[in-house]
Amino acid sequence: MLLQSLYEFAKNIKTRYGDLLINSAEFESRYVAWLIHIDENGVFKGFIPLITDEDFGKLFDKLPRTLEPKDSGTVAEFLVEDILTIFGIGESPSKSIKDKAQAKHENFWQRIHDAANELNNRELKILLKWKENIKGHPVIPNLVYEKYKKPGSRGEGKEQWIVVLPSGEKMPLFFRQNASIDATIKVGNVLPIEDEKVLSWWSSWYQRWLGEKENACFLAHGGGRVCSITGDVSAPMSNSHLPKLKRIPDANPTGSTIASAESDSFHSYGLSEQQEKIPGSKSAPDASYTSVSVKGAIAYCNALNYLLRDDNYHISVGPVVFCFWCKRSLKIPGLIGQIFNNAYPEHVKSLLGSQFAGIEPPEVLRQEHLYTLALSGNAGRAMVKQWIDQTLDDATKNLNQWWQDVQVIPFYSSVAKKMKKSNVKGSPLSPYRMYALAETTLRRSKNRKNEKLVGDRVIQLYLAALKGSSLPIILLKPILDEFQSALVKESEEERTYPFSTSRFALIKLILLRNPNKKEDEFMPTYELADTPDPAYNLGRVLAVFENLQDKYHNYERKGAGIVERYYGTASSAPASSFPLLCRLARHHLSKLKKGEEKDKKAADAIEKDITEIFSKFQPTTTGQPPVFPRILTLEEQGKFALGFYQQKAKPR
Repeated sequence: MLLQSLYEFAKNIKTRYGDLLINSAEFESRYVAWLIHIDENGVFKGFIPLITDEDFGKLFDKLPRTLEPKDSGTVAEFLVEDILTIFGIGESPSKSIKDKAQAKHENFWQRIHDAANELNNRELKILLKWKENIKGHPVIPNLVYEKYKKPGSRGEGKEQWIVVLPSGEKMPLFFRQNASIDATIKVGNVLPIEDEKVLSWWSSWYQRWLGEKENACFLAHGGGRVCSITGDVSAPMSNSHLPKLKRIPDANPTGSTIASAESDSFHSYGLSEQQEKIPGSKSAPDASYTSVSVKGAIAYCNALNYLLRDDNYHISVGPVVFCFWCKRSLKIPGLIGQIFNNAYPEHVKSLLGSQFAGIEPPEVLRQEHLYTLALSGNAGRAMVKQWIDQTLDDATKNLNQWWQDVQVIPFYSSVAKKMKKSNVKGSPLSPYRMYALAETTLRRSKNRKNEKLVGDRVIQLYLAALKGSSLPIILLKPILDEFQSALVKESEEERTYPFSTSRFALIKLILLRNPNKKEDEFMPTYELADTPDPAYNLGRVLAVFENLQDKYHNYERKGAGIVERYYGTASSAPASSFPLLCRLARHHLSKLKKGEEKDKKAADAIEKDITEIFSKFQPTTTGQPPVFPRILTLEEQGKFALGFYQQKAKPR
């Protein structure tokens, strides 16, 4: 069902240049970082940078793209390639070009040669003339290899290819890490990649290549079969799923393919037999590809690449990328992505409250399905972690419930007020966005760097939002450990922000979704709850004790206080620490009551808070001291932390 849904998406979505995605597999939108400028006489004029500090280059809506397998490293794109391939030079002047890179260089120019002759194209012939002029020249004009130090950076810089611009300014060829150095060639004032006749030639070339591939696949399997994606009968089965998928975390930057599993039934019925070798492929048969046709594979891969490229259809959260699309509506997925990626309260409230009213006609929304896909990468493979097909109504109900469950009173009120203005660029990041919630599950190493996000935890959050599922209680452990660590290590020099709203939003969500909770068990609310729950109220008491201590020291306390010293034992073994904390509190109250009038009033107010909270779990016999639990479970420690936080965040 997943691949069929992607195939339907390819049939319905239009590209940036207006064609249906399924009809334009030989083109794609792509950034180009450099122009190589040649005049009409075939003389090199210089390099023109299209890349800047802000932009990856110029985005061309329609660039030729080959679907040939590139694993060999010898296949080049048509008219757009990296500068080293175009010029046929090595990684440095001292390193000769490798055999595969040389073959790729020759393949690049062979395509131009074929197009120039078949079209009798003037600009392409000028390119070939220029190429002959530079053939065998060890020195490329305006390209030098030397040390480069980025302005404002420390260190001496490193040796690399440097482009000398017409102005004399020097610019590194690899301008930014992981950025493309793709270039195309400008002849006079003409860009061949924008010539419709040149693009039409490429379409014809692609159709010839596709026909040859389908014929080879047909012969290799001794005939055609039913395609599980398109439903076509007697279709040639694909030996590979191309084009490769780009922009998947932890996968190869050059692309990856979806990992699939072979089925014994394919072998037992002889469906994996390969009678002829398919050009450009391994000789061994692969049963996992015997149910998908060549055109079906191309269509679903193109659809996935479209989703992964367009910010309206996906979000990335650490090692996982989530794609969203609908059966009919093209607008809803972008709104779903905004909810997870931005999660500004007022914006989300408006979207979910209206159930997307006005976005599409009501009859479309009533029949609409939302598809969501979670992918992660492992070298050359893309792995499907989760796949959900649900009605838009179900998705909206689950999102509404998720949104209510994560809401918690913000500790930093000034940030909260700004966040309500939600839509302007530069607004504070929302603590409820998916990445912020997932990040609270991380531990920080000794050098204060975050550990990497765990993909399975991100998936659990995603399922909680869209499927209404619960989260494992054990997830509280890393969250509470890091909270306690942040409390102890808090300093002006290295802020750790223990009272992150995201942290307590996730704690609240875990507690609310606990599948083992009893029917009458206390469940947390947006702000302070009136409950007899001992763990929650002990957290509140500790916050009041800290406020009392701060008041006692006139908010100028130096060194570790009761929270830094006792939070760990107070939240896990209250009976061993709270008797001592109560004695300290009585001492602080006694001293405050002997002070100035404002101190007496403060002492009375704090004492009232302590009495009110303690009364919720006092023994029934009057005059007896409070009875504190001996130990708290992990779930109770979560309630303790939430009570502590909400008492401190209480509006004053």
